[in-house]
Amino acid sequence: MLNSQQVILCIQQNYYSSQFDVNKLSVILNISPSYLREIVKVSTGVSPQKLIELCRICHAIFLFKESCCIDLVCQKVGYTYVRSFYRTFKRITGLTPQVFILQHCPQFGDEHIYHEFILTLCKKHGLRIHLMDKSIGDFVGEIVN
Repeated sequence: MLNSQQVILCIQQNYYSSQFDVNKLSVILNISPSYLREIVKVSTGVSPQKLIELCRICHAIFLFKESCCIDLVCQKVGYTYVRSFYRTFKRITGLTPQVFILQHCPQFGDEHIYHEFILTLCKKHGLRIHLMDKSIGDFVGEIVN
C-alpha cells in the first residue's frame, strides 16, 4: 500500500526535472492522478502540485544562499521558463526572487533562521510537516540533497 512518505520521497528524487509534474508522479508511482491527489491531500494538507512547488521553491531558497544567479537557480529546481519561476516564487514567498535575495539571503548564514523561514513558508501554505515524522531540518535537508 502506497503511503505519503513514498510520495514525498519520489517528489524529492524528481522535482528538479522540468518534465516532472503530477501526471509524471502518478505514472512513476503507478497510481491514478486522482488517487495520488487524495493520498497527498489527506496526509500533508496540500495538493501534489503544491508539494512539488514547495520543494522547488525551498530548494531555490537554499541555492540563493550560495548563488544569486536567478537563471541558474531556476534551471536547477526544474523550471524551464524564468517567468514561470518568478510567478511561482512570488506566489509562494510573497516576494520576487531579487527582492527576496536582497532582504533575506544575508540572514541565512545562520541555519536556524533559514530553517525557521522554510518552516514558516511551508506552514503558511498549509503543509502539515509534523505528519512526515521528521523535523523541519530533516525535511529541508532531504529537499535540497
